[in-house]
Amino acid sequence: MYMNYKIKRVQYADLADYMQVNCKAWQESYKGILNDKFLSKLAVDLEEYIKRQQEKFDKQEENGIRKFLLFVEDKPVGMMS
Repeated sequence: MYMNYKIKRVQYADLADYMQVNCKAWQESYKGILNDKFLSKLAVDLEEYIKRQQEKFDKQEENGIRKFLLFVEDKPVGMMS
């Protein structure tokens, strides 16, 4: 089956999508390993995490740190930096 996908370099406006995927990845990857309360709190604190990434974005770009999002059928499903 063919799936429509693309990899996009994250721009400032994409940081919310990036952090949502990051949060979901932590919740799925560490379920049963890390405390459930900690993992559920990630979603509650998501806005704070987005703000922190926004504050660091320009500095990270200057230092050569690049973030990317994987979209499948125009939905962000993966991330890397």
